[in-house]
Amino acid sequence: MIGLRERIKKIRKESGLTQAEFGAKIGVKSNTITTYETGTRVPSDAVIHSICREYNVSEAWLRTGEGQPYIQLDEDAEFLKVMEAINISDDDLIKRIIRAYWSLDDAEKAAVKKLIDRFGQK
Repeated sequence: MIGLRERIKKIRKESGLTQAEFGAKIGVKSNTITTYETGTRVPSDAVIHSICREYNVSEAWLRTGEGQPYIQLDEDAEFLKVMEAINISDDDLIKRIIRAYWSLDDAEKAAVKKLIDRFGQK
């Protein structure tokens, strides 16, 4: 069974992130992630909670290796997670798109939905 350090590295690699990018999402520096991945330091409970929250990881799996690594979110929880990420991002375009859509009347929203549905068919 792989240890905590390997499980942290696995999550980071599967997320396609550098140590700096991975650490930034949980509020620690890249050299701190290095110490976790090499086993030099053990992450605090707060860091473990942050990893689980940000990367949708089972805390039991992260700590012990037992069970499945990732928590399956229902559709509403996944949507809320996406909206939270958009809210804190610097992506002004997506924010403008959401605001513009929200201000449309029902007929305009139906037209946008029809257009988007066509993209999904290709």
